[in-house]
Amino acid sequence: TETAALPAIEIVPTQVAPTAVDPSAVLYETYCAACHGTTGSGTIDGPALNTDDVRAQSVNELRAISFDDPDVDGHNEPLNASQQRGIVHFIQNLD
Repeated sequence: TETAALPAIEIVPTQVAPTAVDPSAVLYETYCAACHGTTGSGTIDGPALNTDDVRAQSVNELRAISFDDPDVDGHNEPLNASQQRGIVHFIQNLD
């Protein structure tokens, strides 16, 4: 009996797509994580943000707490309205 030759296998490298970076996550990490933790679980310097109470607040309430309170260290960063909304949306979606 004759054995059939197996076809040659060509190995083609797979290209991995770059991971999309969420600009709101970058803003949160830059301006909020030092006090509120990278996952929003809070630190000695800032309360947890990944709670049902925080998620229940409106965008306007969270924006006011996060950006309109000059008495809270770090809450007076010069962020534009779009950046502020991005951070608030990020906070509202923390698990």
